[in-house]
Amino acid sequence: MAQNRFRKRLEADQFVVTFECVPGRGAFEREQRELERGMADVWSCNRLDALTFADSPSGRASCAPEGFSALAASQGITPINFLTCKDKNRNELEARLWTLERAGVENVLCMSGDYPTRGWSGVPRAVYDLGSVELLSLVNAMDQGLAVPGQRGRMQRLAPAHFFPGCAVSPFKHTQAERELQIMKLLRKQQAGARFAVCQIGYDLTRLEEFLREARGEGVAIPLIANVYVLTPAIAQVMAQGRIPGCDVSSQMAARLAVEKDVHPTDWREAHYARAGKTMAALRGMGFNGVHLAGLPLSGQVVSYVLDVADAYHGDWRRAAADVTAELGTATPPSRDSADQLPPQDFPPRCGMEALRMLRRVTGFDPRDTAGVGLGTIAGLYPIVDCPKHEGVGPCGGSRDGWCEVHPGERLCIWYEAWRRLAEQGREGELFSVDAAPLSWGVPR
Repeated sequence: MAQNRFRKRLEADQFVVTFECVPGRGAFEREQRELERGMADVWSCNRLDALTFADSPSGRASCAPEGFSALAASQGITPINFLTCKDKNRNELEARLWTLERAGVENVLCMSGDYPTRGWSGVPRAVYDLGSVELLSLVNAMDQGLAVPGQRGRMQRLAPAHFFPGCAVSPFKHTQAERELQIMKLLRKQQAGARFAVCQIGYDLTRLEEFLREARGEGVAIPLIANVYVLTPAIAQVMAQGRIPGCDVSSQMAARLAVEKDVHPTDWREAHYARAGKTMAALRGMGFNGVHLAGLPLSGQVVSYVLDVADAYHGDWRRAAADVTAELGTATPPSRDSADQLPPQDFPPRCGMEALRMLRRVTGFDPRDTAGVGLGTIAGLYPIVDCPKHEGVGPCGGSRDGWCEVHPGERLCIWYEAWRRLAEQGREGELFSVDAAPLSWGVPR
C-alpha cells in the first residue's frame, strides 16, 4: 500500500495542499481521458499532498470516483475519495467503502451531497438514507471492525478497515442561526469520527478568519482545510445566482470578474491564478491547516505557479489578504429575502403518529424501531420528516439566508426555524443533543 502522504502530513501538523478532480459524465469521454492523463502531470509537480475525486457534484450523474481513486492509488498518488449520501442507501455506502478498502484508498470525505437535480429520463429520486454524521459513524465502526450477523445468528467482527475520514463545513452563512448551526454540526461530525474538515467555496477572507476563531473557540480540534476555487466569470455568475448550493459568491464579485476578463482578454486567467496563490498565503497565515485547490486545469505547471505566488507572500499574508479583498470586494450582506426578516414560520403541527404517516407518504416505507431513534421532535418540529434530505442531526450546508436548499424562497430550512424557536428561550444548545442513530426501515407498503 502506498504511503498516505495527506494523512502523514496532517497528523504531523504540517500544511497540506490538495487538488480537486471531477470525473464527469461518461466512461471514456474527453473528460475522463483528460483526467486520466492529467492527474499524473499535476502530481508530478511534487508539491501536492492529495488529489480529490468528486462524487456527482451539483446533484448530476457522473462517473463514480472510486475507479479514479483506485487508479491514483495504484500509481502512487494519494487520493481523497468524495462519498455522498444522496444516491445511496447504507448498504451501498458500505459496499463503496469496502471497495475503497480493497483498493488501498484511506482518505474519504463524507458528505450529504447536493440534492439531485437531473438525470436520465427525468429527475431522480433522492435517497438520503444516512446523513453525513451517520456515514461518519459507519466509517468509524468499520475502522473498529464492523460487527455483523454470522452463522446461527451469532455476531462476528470483520477485519478493521483503515480509513481516514473527513467532512465538509460551510462557513459562509449570513444569519447567526446558520453560522452557529454549521459549527454545531461540525462538532457532531468530529464526535462521529471526522479527522479533518474541508470548507465550502467562498471568498470573504474576513468571514473565514472569524469562522476559524469561532470553531476553535467552540471546541473544533480537527484540521480545517480552506477551499480555493479559481472562478471563471461564467461559474461565478452561476454561483452568485445561488444555483450551486453552499457556494458564496456575490453578484458584485461576479460582475468584477466579468469586467476583468473584458479588460484583459488574453491574460485574465493568469490574474486568477495569482489571486489563488495570494488567497492561499492568506489562509495559511490565518492558521488554516491546508488549502483545497479547485477550478484549475490539470497542469502541474499551473499548480506550481499558484504555489510559487503563495510562497512569495510567506510572512506577509496580511498584504496578500488585503490585495484579494480589494480585488474581489467584501462579503455579501444578507439578501433582501433573508429569512431573518420573517416572523417564525408555521410548520404543520404533528403528533408522533402523524409524523410517521408523513414519513411513509414521502419515502414509501414504514420505519420500524422508531421509538427515540431519529424521529424525535425538536422545537415542535420533525426534521427527519420536514427536511427534503431527511437531515436528522443538524442542517446540510446548502441553505442560503435561512431558506432551504431544495425550496429557496418558499420553505425555511427546518433546522434554521428550530434554532430560532429555541433561541427565543435561550435553549438553542439543545440542538446539539439530538439523537444521531439512523432510522431502521421496514418493508415497502
